[in-house]
Amino acid sequence: IQAAVDSTDDTANTIQVKNGTYEESVEIRTPNITLESAAGTTNTKIEYDGEDKIPTVDIIASDVTVDGFTIERVGGNQFSQGVAVRATDGVQVSNNVITQSGDASQPVQGILVTDNNGDRSVTTDTVIGGNEISGFDHGIAISTQNTTSGGISGAFIDDNTIQNNVIGIKISDFNDTDEEISATVTGNEISSNEDGIRVLDDSDAGPAGTEPEGSANLSGFVVERNNIVDNTNSGITHEASADDNSIDASLNWWGNASGPNADSANDVEDDG
Repeated sequence: IQAAVDSTDDTANTIQVKNGTYEESVEIRTPNITLESAAGTTNTKIEYDGEDKIPTVDIIASDVTVDGFTIERVGGNQFSQGVAVRATDGVQVSNNVITQSGDASQPVQGILVTDNNGDRSVTTDTVIGGNEISGFDHGIAISTQNTTSGGISGAFIDDNTIQNNVIGIKISDFNDTDEEISATVTGNEISSNEDGIRVLDDSDAGPAGTEPEGSANLSGFVVERNNIVDNTNSGITHEASADDNSIDASLNWWGNASGPNADSANDVEDDG
């Protein structure tokens, strides 16, 4: 797959990947590429078992789509990912099964969306939709890391199944950038994680030693029309202490008609 990506120009090309298991890390630096499987997740797999901090699929270009694969990170630690989206515009990660095999206590992320890469410092209009994400320390991590005019704007996390992770969706300001994060989380099944959604403060180490230096700066963060059920610690834990840092978490199903405080598990904890 990497050879095909490297030989493609930036004029809106589609690379269709035939059936098989591809043992490689794929880095996409050319814009306007659609990478799609010919026969779907059951028959087309990308897996990578290699160095720490290298994703199975690394997206460092705008207007890129990755659709229809099983994507596995094998034996990763030290902030490895299944898919990384780094300082881009108009990226879609859709209809994939994203898993890991290895030590689930390691800080491995299913999908990372960040604003830190090279000369671009803002990530805009990222769509993560229709994926199945399981077995990670963080199923989806949205993290500001660029200290110079960064930020993450218009992230859409729609219609995914996010299950059996330590944190289903993690929001953090990793390098104390104080840049804004705006995102809409809608139509997802967020269940059987320890925390369904967790917004980290700089005082919280988080699981597997992930310790952000700043407090996530939320702007227009909306969580609605999701099933947030059977998460063992909480449905949402909100620890960020920055000013005006509210979350609109209305119109969700919490597993009980009485709402999110029906029992001790899957509660909403609001410390921020």
